[in-house]
Amino acid sequence: MDKTVETEWKPNEELLRMLMEMGIAKIAAEHALFYTGNNSAEAAASYVFDNFENDEASTPPLTSLLNTQLYEIDGTDGSPRRNAAGEIVDSGDEEDTAEGVLDPETSYKMIFVVNSSLNMGVGKLAAQVAHASLGLYRTLIEYHTMEQAVDKWTNEGEKKVVLKGENHIHLQELQKQAEFSNIHSYLVHDAGRTQIPPNSVTVLGLFGEEKIVNSVTGNLSLL
Repeated sequence: MDKTVETEWKPNEELLRMLMEMGIAKIAAEHALFYTGNNSAEAAASYVFDNFENDEASTPPLTSLLNTQLYEIDGTDGSPRRNAAGEIVDSGDEEDTAEGVLDPETSYKMIFVVNSSLNMGVGKLAAQVAHASLGLYRTLIEYHTMEQAVDKWTNEGEKKVVLKGENHIHLQELQKQAEFSNIHSYLVHDAGRTQIPPNSVTVLGLFGEEKIVNSVTGNLSLL
C-alpha cells in the first residue's frame, strides 16, 4: 500500500517569539519562517525587512497557504482516508468542501482601514488605498479557493468601504482579528518617500464574507 503523509506546517515557536520581540507582527513572522525554512530568526527577519523595502508588503493570512493534506491511500485494502490528525474523513464530504460551493445568500466585501494618525494628504491617502486594493486583489487571485468568492463579489458590484483606523497598532490588531476569522488581508507599509516616515503602516485591506468582516470592523467610522 502506497501512501504519502503531509502534516500541517507549524512555525518554530522560539523563532516566532524572537521575531515578535523585534517588533514584527505575528502574521508576518509566520510567513517569513515559512518561506525561509523555519530554522533561522535572522533569515526570517531579513525576509520581512527586504519585503518592506517596497512601497507595500503583503501579509496574507497564513491559513490561506497552509492546508492540512489527506493521507493518499490506494484503497486496495479498503482502508479509509484519514487526515493529518489520523481522523477518518468521508471522501464525499471532502470533495464537496474542496469544490467550495458558495451559499447564494452570502455576500462579500472589501474594506480599507486607514491609519488616520498619519494625517496623510488626499492624494497620498488615495494612493495608499489603491496600493491596498491592488495588493489584496492580487493576493486573492493567487488562491484558487477564492475564485468563486471573488467572482461573486465582482458580479455583485465589487462592494468597497473605506474606514478610519486609529494608528498602526490598531491596524495590526485588526489584522490579527481578521486572521482568526479567516478573512484575507493585506497590510501596506509605505516606503516613506513623501509625507510620512519610511515603513509606515498606512492602510489595511480586508476581504471576506460581509457578516464576518463586519464582526471585525463594524464599530469603525467611515473616513
